[in-house]
Amino acid sequence: MHTEDTKDKTLYVEKSKSVRQMIRAAKRNYENKLAMNIKSNPKSFWKYVNYNRASKPRVGPLTKEDATIVSDTQSMAEILNDKFFEAFTRESLLNEHSNCLNQNRYKIIFCCYQ
Repeated sequence: MHTEDTKDKTLYVEKSKSVRQMIRAAKRNYENKLAMNIKSNPKSFWKYVNYNRASKPRVGPLTKEDATIVSDTQSMAEILNDKFFEAFTRESLLNEHSNCLNQNRYKIIFCCYQ
C-alpha cells in the first residue's frame, strides 16, 4: 500500500490476517483429508509428504576475492572449486598440521609396533 491513511492500513492488516488464517485452515483440511484417505490412496499421501520434505538448497550469490558479487552458476562453481582446492590440497593440510604442532595444539604420542 502506498497511502499513509491509517484506515487503509488497518483494513489491509485485517484482510491479510484473514487470508493467512484461511490458507492455514485449507492446508490443515487438505492434510486431514490425505491422512483419512491414506488406506485407499497412499500414493497421494506419500507424494505430498515427499514434496514437502524435499529441501531445495540454494547457493549464492558469492563474493570473489576482489569483492565483486557473482551469481551465475558457472562462476560460482569455479569459486567453490578454487576454495575447495585451497582447503584440501596436500600442502595446505601439511601447513595446517605444522601450524598446530608449532602452537602445541597437539600432544605427540609415539607408538612402537612389534
